[in-house]
Amino acid sequence: MMCSDNHGNTLESLVEPCYSAAYRAWQDEDGSTAKRLFGCLAAMAPKDERGWMGLATVYERERKWHVAVGFYGVATVMAPGNPWCHLGKARCLMRMGREPQARRTFDLAESLSDDADFLDALERERGER
Repeated sequence: MMCSDNHGNTLESLVEPCYSAAYRAWQDEDGSTAKRLFGCLAAMAPKDERGWMGLATVYERERKWHVAVGFYGVATVMAPGNPWCHLGKARCLMRMGREPQARRTFDLAESLSDDADFLDALERERGER
């Protein structure tokens, strides 16, 4: 089913502009706007992990680990092969003091990628314990 507004815009055509605006707000550290826009993205395209990841990063920036880990968890369900989703979840688990679960999640993230830049980022995260 395709949804559209009175101007002929489909829901699908609004996803990329919404993501771009949300990411800009996140870069500008406008958490309130970023939350609202990433939330809209998650509602418009729930299978697109970017909305969930965006919400997670905003809450992580606010040091609300329990909320962030929940959104990272949704992102890992929507994109189980995306190692960045698992890395964010592991980082929050570590900050919550859930080290065994964090270590398993770091290991899973590592198993999903052979990209050198990602693996460097993962090792830096592990080292910040």
